Amino acid sequence: MKGALPQMTSGEGKKQITVGVCANADGKLLPPYFLFKGTRPNSWDPLAGAPPKSVAYFTESGWMTQTSFQYWFQNQFVQNIGNERPLVLLLDSHEGHIAYDLFQTAEESNIHLYRFLPNATHFLQPLDVGVFGHMKRSYWDYLRKWVARNPGETITQRNVSRIIGNIWEDLERPGLIRKSFLSSGIFPVNRAAVTDEMTMPSLTFREETTDTECADKVTTNEASPETTVHMPTTPDAQRAVSLHLTKATELPSVKPQTEEG
Repeated sequence: MKGALPQMTSGEGKKQITVGVCANADGKLLPPYFLFKGTRPNSWDPLAGAPPKSVAYFTESGWMTQTSFQYWFQNQFVQNIGNERPLVLLLDSHEGHIAYDLFQTAEESNIHLYRFLPNATHFLQPLDVGVFGHMKRSYWDYLRKWVARNPGETITQRNVSRIIGNIWEDLERPGLIRKSFLSSGIFPVNRAAVTDEMTMPSLTFREETTDTECADKVTTNEASPETTVHMPTTPDAQRAVSLHLTKATELPSVKPQTEEG
């Protein structure tokens, strides 16, 4: 469900709404992160009816950016992960998500940012592997019932948080989330789960990375947002994961972006 939700319209036309999802290898799901297009309203609550501890942010496009990702990291991710360290946050390869100062802040907090190989999240990212399909089916099932009960009404920025709130309990399935981490070979680390043939299209566009560059910290928010889990401790496990992950500092530098909060 990371990405645009379908059938989001208002009287003024379509508006982008993104829901960021983050889970860990223990099967726990963080509250959703709502990204709305436009500016924050004063006359209505964008989180009315949303799951507890949800967070909302407004951007010009409605998509994730450096600024909105940093807001999520500081105001939702860090606030919900407790004090146990080290942690690893796995991200997709979108270069606009991470500013270098955020990377430094995370490293100082013993939170290590890694990204998946480009064009490989469909078999490497646990949420893509086994969770998002269930989430989309739950959303569409509820949506059909909602449309039948509310003829003529549309889903807008004003009511989408309540709709997600109504289906969120069905999305919190620890067994399904844990199985997705297992199937992707992320946790427990299983190099055999992802073959060299599967990664060849992505590796074609990736510069060679040495073991030392990916050394002592590797492992699992989605988001899409992306996922967290404790890092493997043995050198063999670290090398196995590093074959498919890239340190976030290798992302191209992107100029800071500013927008509404």
